[in-house]
Formats: sequence, structure tokens, C-alpha cells
Amino acid sequence: MENLQKFVISLIYGSLTLLSFIVLINPINVNKKANIFFGMFLFFWSGYWLSNVLAICQVPVNESFAITVNCLLIFTPG
Repeated sequence: MENLQKFVISLIYGSLTLLSFIVLINPINVNKKANIFFGMFLFFWSGYWLSNVLAICQVPVNESFAITVNCLLIFTPG
């Protein structure tokens, strides 16, 4: 059960990050302003799972990095 939870967390983080970069590069060149804001929203939203993904990968996280990520999460509404 724990492995399934780790898989789902990494899948959520990876898909949100990939989708944010696809939206930011705007392959269709339609509504550029909305794509920039939506891409940044998705990228900031994926930050909620960043600490969990780093813990799964056993990467040590220092306090200044955690504070920086949490400060960026302020810009994510909801």
C-alpha cells in the first residue's frame, strides 16, 4: 500500500510539472497570457508534492529550500 501511495504522489508531481512546461511553451500559440498564468499556476501547484517526492527519492532538504518552496506556494490560490 505504501508503494502505491509513493507511485501516485510521484505520478501527480511529474504530470503537473510536465503539463506546466507544455502549457508554458505554448505549442499552438493561442491565448499566450492565459497559458502563462495557467502554466505558472500548475508549476506552483506541483510544489505541494515536491517535499514528498524528494523524501521518496531520499534527497536531504535543508530548511532554506523548504522555506523558499513554501513562500512560492503563497502564489497558488486555493
